[in-house]
Amino acid sequence: MKKNFLIIFCLISISAIAKLEFAAYPAGGFSNETGIEAGLLSYLRFLPTPPDSTSQFNSVYFLSKFSTKKQFVLQVTPDIFFKKNIYNISTPLKFQQWPTSYYGIGNSTDINNSERYTPLIYSAKISLSRKIVEKISASIHYDWQSFEIIKHKTGSKLEVYNSPSISSGVGFKLIRNSSNAHYYPTSGSIQKFIFTKYNSAIGSDNDFSKCSFDLRKYISLNKLCVLSFQAYAGFSQGDIPLNRMYELDDFMRGIPTNLHPDANIAVVCSEFKIFPWRGDYSKRIGFATFLEIGNVFDEFSNYEISENKINYGLGFRYSLFSGDRLNFRFDIGFGENGSEITIKAREAF
Repeated sequence: MKKNFLIIFCLISISAIAKLEFAAYPAGGFSNETGIEAGLLSYLRFLPTPPDSTSQFNSVYFLSKFSTKKQFVLQVTPDIFFKKNIYNISTPLKFQQWPTSYYGIGNSTDINNSERYTPLIYSAKISLSRKIVEKISASIHYDWQSFEIIKHKTGSKLEVYNSPSISSGVGFKLIRNSSNAHYYPTSGSIQKFIFTKYNSAIGSDNDFSKCSFDLRKYISLNKLCVLSFQAYAGFSQGDIPLNRMYELDDFMRGIPTNLHPDANIAVVCSEFKIFPWRGDYSKRIGFATFLEIGNVFDEFSNYEISENKINYGLGFRYSLFSGDRLNFRFDIGFGENGSEITIKAREAF
């Protein structure tokens, strides 16, 4: 009886201090890598009462997706702010059994030279950040991932990665954020530096380190249009496992999945977005065009501008919540190997 009373009291208390918003949408698509995809994309948000435009929204993001090629992914990401947005805790959790293709390592891998394999991945990350001064915050994080190849052909080049492996690392992040919105900035800029060290002393099977620089700029052309830019560079040192290499398709929407992995990456992206209407429902609908240039390389001395890949594409946007631009996006990217489809929540950058 006391337990039931406590549950009811907690629910009434939450309702009194916060407004809940929930949105769920089907997610689907098609690509040569996945075949037909289907799934569910949903957001649960805790809004302050009364609304405060300076506050960040506490949220839980959920994604489940499967494909006709027996691929499955489940992802849950709580993102919680407290102490008047001074502190933030984010804990992404992910399970993935996703048959895919291996093409080799580097910027010159050939899409016609591939083999299928099935990795089983469990991952978790815990990040605690604190605002230091206005616009600048710092965070510490712990990053853990279990990676195992559960199926590949006999005599595969992947047999070198046949043993299950765990990567376990700790690191820090510095962010300067002068943008004007959390989900859909239309002005300002963001600068991020991230460093993570993976070491056997904390349970990692491979000793290596990774650091990255992420620079973003947003320019409002008018009330309907925004132009955004991103420059990203990532570097690795040590015994880097296959599942921890940078992948060009993570940033370039016209690159097939896993086609170009390597220890280092450099990418420059630009995007133009427009929400042309102002009706009650039509204001949720927007469109995008983008241009992306990038490269992966094993050593900095081997980076060649002439080897950069160039992608371009078009996109559709739908705002999951009417009060802001938390967007569901459907992008089609075109590159040297044809077209690729991307379906995700939130903007690419």
